[in-house]
Order: sequence, then structure tokens, then C-alpha cells
Amino acid sequence: VYKIALLTNKNVAAPNVFLSHLTNKPANDHETCLSHGDLHARNIFIRDNSHEIILIDYYSSGKYRPMAHDPATLDVALCFDIWDEDKHKSIVNPLSYDEIIALYTPPLLPPRHITSKHNRAEAIKRIRLEASLTSSSYEYEMAVACLLLRFSKFAPKGKVRHRKEINKMRVLAYICADIIVNNFTP
Repeated sequence: VYKIALLTNKNVAAPNVFLSHLTNKPANDHETCLSHGDLHARNIFIRDNSHEIILIDYYSSGKYRPMAHDPATLDVALCFDIWDEDKHKSIVNPLSYDEIIALYTPPLLPPRHITSKHNRAEAIKRIRLEASLTSSSYEYEMAVACLLLRFSKFAPKGKVRHRKEINKMRVLAYICADIIVNNFTP
């Protein structure tokens, strides 16, 4: 992923440099809470003819994690975890490269005004608005950077077209994680 990211963005750090920057960030006090643990769009349903939200898939729940964990997980999932085996680009309608870079350039909290008519971008900004009530910018950005890095390591399976689209998003996730880690000062 790094080699392809380097072709896209000449300023992206090599993995060892990136990890050094990440691990050299200062420790941060943070609040913890019981967490869902796997909060993404496929685990959230809205009941027909109502606004009632139903969460499913609690196998990772019940652990205390930083308060930023669940909103940061949903933030990254809404932007990057979009390629199901049977879907293609016209159905998925991902954010553009420029929109994603703008969304993941610090500061993430409080959410900046980023012009986008895309529902994904608006949902991410809303998540960040809510997260800013309970998490520090530093805590949230480090959580997002780690989740982006985790997504960049995701090994795609399935049809060639499916793998190509996921790989594009993996590269972009690595670039965004690098931008967050290297452009944030607590």
C-alpha cells in the first residue's frame, strides 16, 4: 500500500517513519465508556416508518474503550468501508479523492465547514460534532489515524473489480492516516 501511496502523494511517510511518528506522540488522558466495538453502517438499521435506530452485532461490545473509539470507527467506516462484493461504484457512490483528503486533514474536531453535497460527508461531520462533546481533538484524531491504518492493511477478497476498488481506498486510508499523524500537534 505504501508504494502505491507514494506514487499518489510524494510526501507520504514510509511505514517505519509513520509508526515512529505515531508512537512518539505524547500520552493522552481520555475518558472511557462501554463500547459497541464494531460500529459501522452495516450494524445500524433504521426501523421502517420511524426514526428508531437498531444496533446489531454486539460480539465486540462490553469492553471499556476510549470514548472516541465508536464514533471514530463509524467515521472511518462511512468513508472507507463501502465495497461489498455485489456492489459497484455507481451504486456505492464514494466520496472523491479531494473530499476525502479535506475530511481527513486536521483538525477533525470540531468539524470544519467542508463544502460537500454528499450524504457520507454530512454524516461524518455530524458524527464529529457529537464526538467533539465527549472527546478531545487529539484523542479523536489518534483514534481515526489508527483506524485508517487498520483499514489500509485490510486484505480484499472477491472479484477483481471489487479488490481494485478496495485497494484504491486502502491507499487513500494510508495517505489520510499519514496526514493526520504528521499534521497534528497537541
